[in-house]
Amino acid sequence: MVKRLVNRLTVALGFDWLRLGLGLGLGIGLGLGLGIGLATPLLGQTNPDQLPNSAHYFSLNQAGSRPDSETNAPAKPPGLDWPANADAARILSSFLGLSFRVDGVINDQGAYSSWAKPNQTFRAAGFNCSGFIVSLARFIWNENLTLADTRRDRLHDSNAASPLGLDWDFGLDVALNIAEKRFIRYLPEPTTPPHSFNDAQQPVGWGVNINSPAFLTVLRELMAERIYIFVISKPDRRFLGKLSYYHTGFVLVDPQGAIWLYHATARAGVHRINLAQTASLATFRRYYPPVKNGERRILFLELALPSQTRLNGQ
Repeated sequence: MVKRLVNRLTVALGFDWLRLGLGLGLGIGLGLGLGIGLATPLLGQTNPDQLPNSAHYFSLNQAGSRPDSETNAPAKPPGLDWPANADAARILSSFLGLSFRVDGVINDQGAYSSWAKPNQTFRAAGFNCSGFIVSLARFIWNENLTLADTRRDRLHDSNAASPLGLDWDFGLDVALNIAEKRFIRYLPEPTTPPHSFNDAQQPVGWGVNINSPAFLTVLRELMAERIYIFVISKPDRRFLGKLSYYHTGFVLVDPQGAIWLYHATARAGVHRINLAQTASLATFRRYYPPVKNGERRILFLELALPSQTRLNGQ
């Protein structure tokens, strides 16, 4: 029982030294676990003053402050083309119909490649979900975001020594790294650590349950004058913390009220779906159904579009 308690504390708080307490002896481990338990409530009951809200990740007064760089414009690989003044919707549409490739991304030199072997190139386009959003973000904001920058482990909590597992929050890290300095707000705003527990003591991530009524409430808050990156988390036994942020994409609301979700999947490649349509929303929920051992959650990061950063004089 004591070991199980300390293990839960280790997963919830991400402190490697809690496990060291077990190695020093049962009595020391118990004392250490109880001491921390008194200082920090368990299972998502975090002190509000210590919540990882947006201020812990971004300086909000710098949202959208990174200027478009004409001298560092990203290189486009063959098959991708749009006018020089194309907006985000036009650029997004240029990717529709492209193939899915495991680990697929555009590398720093503008060639179709992979996350694991960026020097290996392919003639044909192919993307996984994270490669899709990195590649798109470069062209939307006209900035050559490097693979190293976009995969940075922001909180140093998903390295090889992490008690939650290697790359358990890879999708979240990529989204946050793209969003930096363009970020406006989270929907919904996080109230727990990125790895926490629900009332049933199951590990859960940030966001709202896709299959709950609250998801529809969040969708109604999305605005046409913004762009959104979404990240989906789920229970995942492949990782020590039994949770992963495993899927991501973009959302753009058009002036007619359509909520276009763009992503790359193994089944359909790069495609879009209108979440404002009842039938399409039902299809999306079937693709991301409820899970027995936790919740499948979705988080939205609201970002400033390039035209808005220029209008603000930044």
